[in-house]
Amino acid sequence: MTNSAPASSIFPSRRTPHTIILARGDKVRHWTVRPWVLFAAAGGLASLVAACVASTALFLMSDDIASAFRAREARTVSAYEERVAHLRGQLDTLASRQHSERETLAAKVDRLILRQDIIAARYSALEPVLEDAREVGLVPASVALPTARPEARHLAYAPENEAVDSIFGSFDLKADGSGHPVEALESDVLPLLRRTIEGVEEQQASQLGELLEAAEGRVARIGRVLGALGLGKPAEEPGMGGPYIPAPGETFADDLDRLSATLGQLRHLRSLAETTPVAAPIEGGVRSSGFGVRRDPFLNRRALHAGVDFAVASGTPVHAAAAGTVTRAGRAGAYGILVEIDHGNGHTTRYAHLSSIDVAVGDDVRPGQMLARSGSTGRSTGPHLHYEVRVEGEAVNPSPYLKAGRSLAGVL
Repeated sequence: MTNSAPASSIFPSRRTPHTIILARGDKVRHWTVRPWVLFAAAGGLASLVAACVASTALFLMSDDIASAFRAREARTVSAYEERVAHLRGQLDTLASRQHSERETLAAKVDRLILRQDIIAARYSALEPVLEDAREVGLVPASVALPTARPEARHLAYAPENEAVDSIFGSFDLKADGSGHPVEALESDVLPLLRRTIEGVEEQQASQLGELLEAAEGRVARIGRVLGALGLGKPAEEPGMGGPYIPAPGETFADDLDRLSATLGQLRHLRSLAETTPVAAPIEGGVRSSGFGVRRDPFLNRRALHAGVDFAVASGTPVHAAAAGTVTRAGRAGAYGILVEIDHGNGHTTRYAHLSSIDVAVGDDVRPGQMLARSGSTGRSTGPHLHYEVRVEGEAVNPSPYLKAGRSLAGVL
């Protein structure tokens, strides 16, 4: 037998709805509120309260978030500004360094250009002096003068010439160097130009020193030789020598003035030597009779021989012993055919016993010029040349003059 469950356990009892009654005077109002409405109202109220609480919490939290965001933003902006300031500082430092490097490079270029200008000025002053040195025989005509303004393409450094030409092709040191990096100017051009300038400076100083040494040596040598003849400045100084080394403090201009003065002395001594009868009047031959007292070949008695005799074949060329002017040319008694030359400074020479003459009175002759041909005219025992040197009309021994000529060979 099956027991049936109570109906209330299977079907819950229906709840009685609530009634809300409002009385006001004679008016009575009532509302019936069912349970689900209460539940809905309670849920809405709870939602409203929750929304209010959430809104309040969100409002409070939004302030914290905004504060944190603003703090983070401030830190970001500060870091960015610091980074920008740091980069700006680096940029300023780099710009300042580049400006300083450009100023330093410009100063280096200006100094090199100034040295080039100094070299050009030296060349302008040295060129006429070198020409004078060539005239007096100190500088061979084949020797090239140093360049006035050195150029890198004229460098003697062959391995580097191509690189220098490529840089110097269109480069102007006084321009800003557009199209050419500063590094190339600093590392390639300036060192080569500096070496070029230094090379030219050394060449100028070396050439000037060598010329000065050579000129002073010739002045001393010619002075000693002519001094022994009583001419020019006697050389009584003790022997000295050694290579020329400029003294500390000596400048290029000082050496140039010294060289110019020395060349003036050399020119004077050369002119004096050219008018002093130091050249041999005849080539070859044997000295058959000297100057001084001898036994006369005709009278066999002691007599003064006023010159020297050179035994040579008839017709041998006779040359002027120095520059001068012909004062006699023709027969002159015992001298036979005679040529006499006035050399100035009281010196005259005579060439006697000639077979023929090639000059006339009044002719100006140069040293070594052919005057006549030897013979045996006049008071002579055979073909020879009688040669005399006279000072202020008095016959002197020609031998010291001939010796001086040998000493001066290659110097005049």
